[in-house]
Amino acid sequence: MKKYKIASALALAVAASFATGCADDFLSTSPLTSKTDVSYYTTPDEAQEALVGCYDGLQLMSANCMGLFLAPEMSSDECLGGSGTNDGSGYPDLNQFNDNWSYNQNLFENDWTYTYKALNRINTLIAKIDQIAGWQSDAEKNVLLSEAKFLRAFCYFSLVRVFGPCPLLDKPTSEIVANSSYQDIYNLIFQDLKFASENGSDDASASRFGHANKWAAKALLGRAYLYYTGYYGEEPAGCSKSEAKSAIDDVVNSGKYALRNPYCLWPAASQYKNAKEGGKFQDAYDASSAYAYAGETNPDFIFSIRHTHLGNYNGNTESCNWIDDISIRNLDKTNKANKTYGYQKGWGICTVSKYFFDSFGADDMRKDAYIVDCKNELGDDVANSTVGSDVQEFTGYHIKKYMVLSDVTDPTQYAVVVANPDADFQIGNAQDFVQIRYADVLLMQSELSESVEGMNQVHEKATGVADFYKSYSKESLFQERKWELCFEGIRYWDMLRYD
Repeated sequence: MKKYKIASALALAVAASFATGCADDFLSTSPLTSKTDVSYYTTPDEAQEALVGCYDGLQLMSANCMGLFLAPEMSSDECLGGSGTNDGSGYPDLNQFNDNWSYNQNLFENDWTYTYKALNRINTLIAKIDQIAGWQSDAEKNVLLSEAKFLRAFCYFSLVRVFGPCPLLDKPTSEIVANSSYQDIYNLIFQDLKFASENGSDDASASRFGHANKWAAKALLGRAYLYYTGYYGEEPAGCSKSEAKSAIDDVVNSGKYALRNPYCLWPAASQYKNAKEGGKFQDAYDASSAYAYAGETNPDFIFSIRHTHLGNYNGNTESCNWIDDISIRNLDKTNKANKTYGYQKGWGICTVSKYFFDSFGADDMRKDAYIVDCKNELGDDVANSTVGSDVQEFTGYHIKKYMVLSDVTDPTQYAVVVANPDADFQIGNAQDFVQIRYADVLLMQSELSESVEGMNQVHEKATGVADFYKSYSKESLFQERKWELCFEGIRYWDMLRYD
């Protein structure tokens, strides 16, 4: 009876509201159990939560898009397609440009879908920023807005390199939008990066690692300018050479970043070097080791897409999914690599070309730190009969910068950087995907100023040879970028802009 009386009273209230002309107010109440784009975006805390969702959009791109890593690697002179002999020919097609092999596969559909999903989140936050109240200062608001605009520029830079002209959305919309010219897309990229360069945080500490600060924006501005001028052969309307050079110089002169030993930059390289020097691969995580892993917040890494091992198969992608793609196939059939170097199995994609392996100088430690030589590291029988037994385009060389790793306490289990015995090797790869490094900034500085200083700093850190370059040349700069930035999704775009 009590429930009936309440329901009757509610019905009378509804009827009364219609009778008195208050129906619109009654029916326009906000949802009590969920947030909408109308009731959300009201406080700085909600803006920060929305920003996390924007970064998550980059994480989904990193895990699912071909154009950020796999396609540039396979399409350059660094890697072949690889993969299992029964896995189809989609990946070998990318490095052989043979459309007859996989004409019915749309390998780049996810690039389009996930990037525009990320852009929708970013544009929504930017569009709602002025309705948020409670900022401590305009500077606090602008720091968040700078991060959002950096992410939008990052997304469009990824899209325009892969697809060329594409729909340019600077606000949320459900309408069908025609393609914009590459000039208009780059104008927005430069506009966003200039805002982020001027208004972003200057904090480069580990506590804010993963956030895009002003230095990341300046570095991406330089990269976008160099790609535009190299690929299109013209000056962009939105950025001059002096602006790009000034931005890169600012990063160098900030004093916030520094180079690191190549063996210490990447966990697999550190594990390998510690074992090679007579220790154990676990020593990579001992700070007293001469070749201790520098960690994902080290000062050579300016901006990374962050990942964790907490993903699942229900669409919650948290890990860097392509790491298991490029790791050594069938490695679980032998414990030698697991126990000695802490390597674990993958699917054998992106086998490194012998040409690229042989291009390094004898005194260049990057050859050893960045590439797995299966024969020398795993032994003849393993290289010939195990890891290469069912791999297309097997070369005997694999990428060492990114790799599925063993648990440091139990080499038969999987982990990345930290002990994680429950990790699934396909969705448990927590290694961040590094997007902008200080080494790249130094090389861009040499390119923009046509000087050898940055090139020599990078080369000396990798070889111990000081003042290697006596004079600047574009060819020498191109080679140094090739060796230092290999397997970071950069080489193919360099090849395009250098013709």
